[in-house]
Amino acid sequence: MLRTITAVLILSTLGGAALAQDAVVPSYRTESYKVEGRALDILGFELGKTADVLIAELQKEFTGDYNSVEVESAIQSYSIKGVGIRLPAAPAVAKAYRANPETQELNQITVMFSGPASSSTAYYMVREVNYRDHLKSPAVDVVIEQLEAKYGKPIEPVSSGWSKNRFMRWSFKNRQIVSCKNLSCEWNRSIGQLGWTKTYKPETAVDYEITASVEPSYSDEAKASKIVVSVIDVRAFESASTADRAELQKRAQAAYDKANTAVSAPKF
Repeated sequence: MLRTITAVLILSTLGGAALAQDAVVPSYRTESYKVEGRALDILGFELGKTADVLIAELQKEFTGDYNSVEVESAIQSYSIKGVGIRLPAAPAVAKAYRANPETQELNQITVMFSGPASSSTAYYMVREVNYRDHLKSPAVDVVIEQLEAKYGKPIEPVSSGWSKNRFMRWSFKNRQIVSCKNLSCEWNRSIGQLGWTKTYKPETAVDYEITASVEPSYSDEAKASKIVVSVIDVRAFESASTADRAELQKRAQAAYDKANTAVSAPKF
């Protein structure tokens, strides 16, 4: 089952006026981030793919009873001094769900896409698995072993922090796994807003990051009750943001220049 939801995303407004809408020719394309010997994906779904391709893959995988795929579209708009433009609706978020009544397991994958100017490319993905019955859930240690088998051993050790959750992080720079000790791994995480961060510096920021957390069951701490794995292409996140914003500003400026005709002052 496929559901489509459309929302208006106002990226910047400097006044109000009727918005013109026009098609967009992509000016930027993000490629998949590859690291030799490592599969930086979730269930085979890769970042760097366009929305139409990745949504089709999700629909093919999440089909049948107890499966569904939802697509949320966004309309980006921008205005300068009361003259604005609005881009056609484009996929912004895709969500795939799968429930297993027998094991009481719920799977969800969420993918976020950039704007039309950057080819509506996937730059962030997260998978969440919830288990209601600890008797039918995997052991925490087994989950950790499987994560390390797929993504490799993280440089930062598995830590629990202040909670009993197990946290892991894999950071990549120049297609090599790296430590965050000398790099900025705490980049702007306002992912949903595609944030055009002012603090991003390519020379010190990581290129790609995978994080995972495993939450134990209250009934049996050796068993997992919730698993969350996320992947983000930080480099694509920033580049796509810049391309999308530049396209909006260019179109808004053109609309303003066209509307702002020279008018002679009245005679006195």
